[in-house]
Amino acid sequence: KAINLFIAVSLCGTLFGSCGSNKQQTAEETMTDRIENFSVKVPEGSIQIYEDSYSRPVAAIIDGMECMVAYSPSLHSIDIISLDSIPFFKQVKLEGEGPNGVNQVNGIFYYDGSYILKCSTGFCRIDHEGKMMSKWWMFDYLNEHEGYTLRFPEKFMVFNFFSNMGFDEVNGLVSLPLYRHEKENGQYPIRVLVLSCKDWQVVDEIDISYPEQMKQEKWLGCLGEVQALPHGEKLIYNFPASSDIFVYDRKNRTTHVHSIPTLYTESYYRCEDERDPGLGGGYFMPVRYDRFRNNFWRVQQKKNIGTGMAGKPFSISRLTEDFEVIKEYDIPERKDISSYSTLFLPDKVLFPYMGGEHIGMDNIAFYGITL
Repeated sequence: KAINLFIAVSLCGTLFGSCGSNKQQTAEETMTDRIENFSVKVPEGSIQIYEDSYSRPVAAIIDGMECMVAYSPSLHSIDIISLDSIPFFKQVKLEGEGPNGVNQVNGIFYYDGSYILKCSTGFCRIDHEGKMMSKWWMFDYLNEHEGYTLRFPEKFMVFNFFSNMGFDEVNGLVSLPLYRHEKENGQYPIRVLVLSCKDWQVVDEIDISYPEQMKQEKWLGCLGEVQALPHGEKLIYNFPASSDIFVYDRKNRTTHVHSIPTLYTESYYRCEDERDPGLGGGYFMPVRYDRFRNNFWRVQQKKNIGTGMAGKPFSISRLTEDFEVIKEYDIPERKDISSYSTLFLPDKVLFPYMGGEHIGMDNIAFYGITL
């Protein structure tokens, strides 16, 4: 069945943030080109639950076509759907057991004609036929490094499904944060592994620390899980509670802190309500790299006690390669963006969301910014 693409383009006024100058931007500086309800029909043979999946969709250029790559937990498959005018759909069925067995996928990226999956046992590389090309068994590392765990020891809720998988598609690197079971000097030590997707060698092991302000936070377990992104010879990381972005130089073993201002969010969130730890205080999403524009992007949810994760107003910051703010987009309340994903394409950036005029069980909708 052919895929029907529907694009409703709406030029809407929106606020945007600082452009790297000393001038303070105001609400009067409006109008940015914006696509809402970019909607892709999901073809027969698939089930549209991608934006609710632990494994968020990503964009890829496959055989010259702009495609969305997503994991379908219901069908245990990798689904590839065209995002341009050429109808295309392919489904890569995954096996659950045996030499090609994959289970509990919670991260997916496209790399060098193959699919990199983060699963409960580690990382694996899958070809277009669903066959296992290579894998890394993380428990081998944990057994050799006693005392480390995958999850923050005090954490009782999962706030960021992608926090344990940053991906450098240009250099074929993934990152994996690990945490010590016991505190040292009032905090849990963090180690970030950087692995090569080519041979699954651990190319770097980086020990990092929390910001001083965060070390005193009572509910650190809810706000302090590191979000790490390998990027060439750098490791870029941030925390859900802080607007700061940390850049670690893997060659010089030095760290530079970038304070990222925002018009719409506080620079640091505290857990003010034990019944809603972390959620009510807002949230800074993982930093993502856009290879088409050599930019970085970050979504930040605004403070709004009592609403939970969905439905909050939020903003999106676009940053230069040196982490200066190019623009901050103010997104209205009730857009319900599934903001763990950012799909980068040559002429636009897409954010899957769970609302709007065209969402339904047979399609997936996006909020988009044309560039």
